[in-house]
Amino acid sequence: MIPAELLAQLSSAYRVGEPIGSGSYGLVFRGESLADGEPVAIKTFIQQDAQQNSLNELKLLFRLRHPHVIRVLDLFYARKSYCLVFEYMESGDLRERMQEPLLEPEALVIAAQLADGLAYIHGQGIIHRDLKPENVLLRREGETMRCKLADFNLSKFTRTALTASNRGSPLYMAPEQFYDRYDGRADLYALGVMLYEMLRGHPPFEGNLQELMRAHLQQAPDLDAWPAGHGVRVLLAELLAKDPEQRPATAEQLRQRLRDLLAAHHSGLLQSAAPEAGRPAGAFYLKYLDVPLRRYCYYVLPEQGTEEEGL
Repeated sequence: MIPAELLAQLSSAYRVGEPIGSGSYGLVFRGESLADGEPVAIKTFIQQDAQQNSLNELKLLFRLRHPHVIRVLDLFYARKSYCLVFEYMESGDLRERMQEPLLEPEALVIAAQLADGLAYIHGQGIIHRDLKPENVLLRREGETMRCKLADFNLSKFTRTALTASNRGSPLYMAPEQFYDRYDGRADLYALGVMLYEMLRGHPPFEGNLQELMRAHLQQAPDLDAWPAGHGVRVLLAELLAKDPEQRPATAEQLRQRLRDLLAAHHSGLLQSAAPEAGRPAGAFYLKYLDVPLRRYCYYVLPEQGTEEEGL
């Protein structure tokens, strides 16, 4: 539960509802702004060694404004307890959407959105450190889905029994994170793990902490004998490289690679799609789903920091 002193502060601006989630950091509650009635998400956590510089770093999250980064609305703290208030994303998280493998275009669209968000936060001097499906929140906008990065940098302030550290989640950790020497390319590795999992239905490596550490450091991912396109497999091989120097140098470069792969998909569909009875003129459809291509391409290929449609 929320400590009484913190709850008193929080209740001056928000109505606190039922818990809607939990994690190593604590609980997430649904809330409502007393000012305008807008729904919010309220995340609580406790930092064992609270310091003023940690509070200052949390305050920096307020300046972040990007279509693919969750918006922080408020911060409350009392002693070692914190509450962060976020915009509410009503469609859950990416883990819920990954109950089965995704089609390649949809997986690329999600990765493109996340690369766009990473490019922005890296430009602000922030490394996510704990990118995983649970930390990607979704909002349906008509026939489309927007993805937003969440919990970036919060792994610095919380601890889990599984990692026994503040460096991330072992399923998605880059090799260099196990030695606490990393930069933004560690986030690109994690995104590569997520892209692999979206396409195959499971991450490249599984096991306990020691097995995962050994696999991330020494084992090559299986990129053979599965139906992903050649360009996607080449990109995954680079993203999952043990040596960060062999990965895309920046999230901006990765974003462009994903844009190019999506453009190739779109071009192929345009060349192969023929009008069919009962389908609106000018609408192009994915091969195996009777849904418009724009469902997968809306808000996917924006210029950095904009909300323009891509395709």
